[in-house]
Amino acid sequence: MSQENPLPPFRAAAEAWVAGEPPAAEPAESRSAEELLYELRVHQIQLEMQNEALRASQFALEQARDRYVELYDLAPVGYLTLTRSGLIAEANIAAATLLGVARKQLLDQRFERFVAGTDQDLWQQQFAAVMTRGGRCAFELALNNAEVASFARQVQVHGARVDSAAGPTLRLTLTDVSGRYASEDLLRKLSLAVEQSPESIVITNLAGEIEYVNEAFVRIAGYSREKLIGRNMSILQSGKTPRETYVELWDALIHGRHWKGDFINRREDGSEYVESAIITPLRQPDGRISHYVAVKEDLTGKKRRGRKLDSDIARRRGW
Repeated sequence: MSQENPLPPFRAAAEAWVAGEPPAAEPAESRSAEELLYELRVHQIQLEMQNEALRASQFALEQARDRYVELYDLAPVGYLTLTRSGLIAEANIAAATLLGVARKQLLDQRFERFVAGTDQDLWQQQFAAVMTRGGRCAFELALNNAEVASFARQVQVHGARVDSAAGPTLRLTLTDVSGRYASEDLLRKLSLAVEQSPESIVITNLAGEIEYVNEAFVRIAGYSREKLIGRNMSILQSGKTPRETYVELWDALIHGRHWKGDFINRREDGSEYVESAIITPLRQPDGRISHYVAVKEDLTGKKRRGRKLDSDIARRRGW
């Protein structure tokens, strides 16, 4: 037995709506007219419901579009769309800020204009490859800022080719990593300054085990780095430094204070030397002490010269 197709949702709702209305006051013999009026009424209500649903859908689409525009415009990373010839077709606020140009003025400009001269070849290679083969790309690029000619930003670039009826385009995201580069550059400078310091520098953990020594420390102590790293600072002890010196040293460090004093130490070849040291607790951002840093100066030469000077003075005085 065949089953009748269910009524469309708007049709069923419209008939339910009409069914709830009072019957039209017309004579019984006007049956066909009543049916016609009924159908017209149902269609009218059905159209009104469809229009209301369309208006609701349109409103939802507009809200979704507005949310997308806000996310695109206010994103913390730069968004760009380039044409197949490398012209800027779209840009968000972050991209305009990175490039130092108002958004409207960016449109139809060649992106390569903002690429630093040192990275022009890299950009041309990456752009040609992704536009030819499709897919995605990721690389770092130095960009010039139109507002500050001497200032270049380092950005992480992620790109993807998007094909459409109007032709292929390249969607780019630009993430400013200049701060990371600046931090790394400062760290390199500090590292070189410590490594090349004429004063002996050593970093230990809280147990006094050596984690870093600079070149001056290696030269003065006579040990190679390999023999020093991981060893306790006691490897340098000659047995001639007063015990009270170490008691005062550890009392100061344990209580978070720096300490200053002298040691009589022994090199790997057995020769002794005197050094002055300033040892400071190294604190982490939370205030916790994680390491000790010692800056030392070899006093052997100074003391030798001092003794010679004393001897010369005494000889002149006839002592």
